[in-house]
Amino acid sequence: MVSNINLTSNSPITAPSPINNTAATGAPSQDGVIKLDQIEIGKAIQAQVLSLLNNGNSVVSLQNGAQISNLQMRLPAGFKVGDQLQLTLLSLNDGKPSFSISTLSSAETVNLSSTAQLLDKLASSNNQKAQINGSSPLLTSTKELEPAHLATQLGESIEKSGVFYESHLQQWSEGNRNLDQIRQEPQNHSATPADTANNLIPQQLDTLENKRLSWQGELYPGQPMQLDIVKEDNQENQSSSTTQQESDAVWQTSLKLQLPNLGQVHVKIRLQGDHTQLSVNVNDSAAAASVKSATDSLTQSLAASGTALDQITVQIDDKT
Repeated sequence: MVSNINLTSNSPITAPSPINNTAATGAPSQDGVIKLDQIEIGKAIQAQVLSLLNNGNSVVSLQNGAQISNLQMRLPAGFKVGDQLQLTLLSLNDGKPSFSISTLSSAETVNLSSTAQLLDKLASSNNQKAQINGSSPLLTSTKELEPAHLATQLGESIEKSGVFYESHLQQWSEGNRNLDQIRQEPQNHSATPADTANNLIPQQLDTLENKRLSWQGELYPGQPMQLDIVKEDNQENQSSSTTQQESDAVWQTSLKLQLPNLGQVHVKIRLQGDHTQLSVNVNDSAAAASVKSATDSLTQSLAASGTALDQITVQIDDKT
């Protein structure tokens, strides 16, 4: 059985801190406390009801490996002391976790809403990295391998994936996007729009929660390509003396593709403001030599676009 709960109660608590006012178990040491902000969204945690409080809340013991915490939370009606639970972390907003709950043993039946069941399904699917799958090759042939054109095609594939549907609706309401563009979203042209929306929600949650975007498809017919983009959290604890470059957002990009002449290539890009660093992994020395010979040309091209190439490393890795 599955339901949805969050740690809201008449007396607010600090999420990862153990509750010390329960006689059911002693307070664990700080080293053994579960740190919820370090647990992945969608992670399942074993739990047990320790006591029922007069204010309607329950004290629940959470166990994640060797780590244990006792937390106060409001459970759905029907639970009793000793019931075994499985909690799935859905979100952490301002340090306050929200869970879906599966009962492993309970004397009474808990009635579940369709919304709770959907949330549990979405949380379970969020265990794996959400990925946008390109519906068609970005280019029709190698003759179209022009950077600006490729960037446009990739941008359109991501933009029309449906992951940013709600943002596009807001833009449309503000007059910054037309109705024809909205109609091109997957949510509006599928034979079963509800199923399409449900399948896209894990991708939307993953993008929002983890500040990352993954795309997989074909560069051109028969040419697989995988792209991962992650935004680093580097904005915390910035002082007034921080330089502009240090305060700029940092984007990490990983690009994997199989090229006709170079073979398997894995490129890692770190972009901060107008500065970038590259790491290129290839399978053999011939491919490495080809990449190194093009370094000057790459540096000049980036400079012409306003980006400085601070560093580039080329490595041979037969596991690329």
